[in-house]
Amino acid sequence: MYQKTVLDSGVILVSERIPSRTVSFGIWIDAGTRDEDEHGSGAAHFLEHMLFKGTGLRDASAIARELDRLGGLSNAFTTKENTCLYGTVLDSQLSSLVTILSELFFDSLLPDHEIERERMVILQEIGMSLDTPEDLIHDLFAGVMWEGHSMSRPVLGRSEVIAAMDRDLLQAFKHRGYRPGRVLVSAAGNVDHHALVGMLSAMNDWRPASLPGAALPARIAPSPQPPKVSIYPKRLEQAHVLLGTPGPPASTESRYVLSLLNTVLGGNMSSRLFQEVREKRGLAYSIYSFAEGASDCGVVGVYAGVNADSVIEVRGLVDEVIADICQGGITADELRGAQDFVRAGLFLAEESMEARMMRLAKNEMTFGRHIPIEEAEAGVCRVVPAEVTELATTLFAGPLAGVVLGPVRQEDCRPDEELTAGDGDE
Repeated sequence: MYQKTVLDSGVILVSERIPSRTVSFGIWIDAGTRDEDEHGSGAAHFLEHMLFKGTGLRDASAIARELDRLGGLSNAFTTKENTCLYGTVLDSQLSSLVTILSELFFDSLLPDHEIERERMVILQEIGMSLDTPEDLIHDLFAGVMWEGHSMSRPVLGRSEVIAAMDRDLLQAFKHRGYRPGRVLVSAAGNVDHHALVGMLSAMNDWRPASLPGAALPARIAPSPQPPKVSIYPKRLEQAHVLLGTPGPPASTESRYVLSLLNTVLGGNMSSRLFQEVREKRGLAYSIYSFAEGASDCGVVGVYAGVNADSVIEVRGLVDEVIADICQGGITADELRGAQDFVRAGLFLAEESMEARMMRLAKNEMTFGRHIPIEEAEAGVCRVVPAEVTELATTLFAGPLAGVVLGPVRQEDCRPDEELTAGDGDE
């Protein structure tokens, strides 16, 4: 059973009670990488790390011990638009989980000595990302798609900015972003909604309070950039190719059509790209398409890892597959297969309390309401082939932007392209 309450502080609480021995609980903050300024790039992610590094009641070691003692899983993550603290535990441990995560959210001290230690950890994390081509190319692609906008910046930040980041900057970002109007609490599993409301209401931290300083400024949607393909030579075994185009935001009415288009294009083993590039020609081990939506923008793209001398051929095949969908449409059988695949994914995710908690939160943040699984299923099943073709034609009306990263030479580029200076690490 789904329930929603707005606490006196303005924090929204959504929950879904499901017969289970486990429960997943999350605190979501509507503040992420895109809310940073250029001099604070990486602050949201750095702050997420620091929430676990000491409060007025526990130091970092005690926090780790207490969370481990609960069993289950406790973690956090940062995206372009959100930060989330969450855990999944036995239902008998929910009260303890709520207490500890609330303490981390409200009472983290951000001690200087822990900042120095965590700075080194994050610099290692950035180094690992730079050494992982599939991660690096997505960051480079964001830079191409949203050039000049905060959506273009990597979630981890840049090494030179992280090296100079101090407590004042982190504390300022926390004061501006971690405000009741930007906070949502979500829970799914064996949870009593009214008991959870009472639990939070009884904690002083969750009561109305005034915070110092100004809130984060309103977000400005990124403007579409002229499509270009940046080629980064880098010593790697494979060339990595990522091509894409601007897509609709997460709230789009065409989200079910988009999900099915993505499935047909490159979302599973029977998809057109997988069959044409991998199964028929053996040109790639990994090839897939993706569709991601933010609050006011989105992207639809294709990734492939290939030999450098196959880059031009694979890019040509991507263009051909997309053109074939736009000009020839998809078959009724293809659509039925994609609908079955997407429907199964919806219901399989319902088996996970963590996935249900996250879906509750994302629906509330995106649509301001609960979307029952039956409504999502009906939305998928209502789509007809012509809608998929029409959306594909709209999205892929112009040339694709993109990035090629790896052991490429000028002859691996198209005639109107040149190698980009540097190897993508900056």
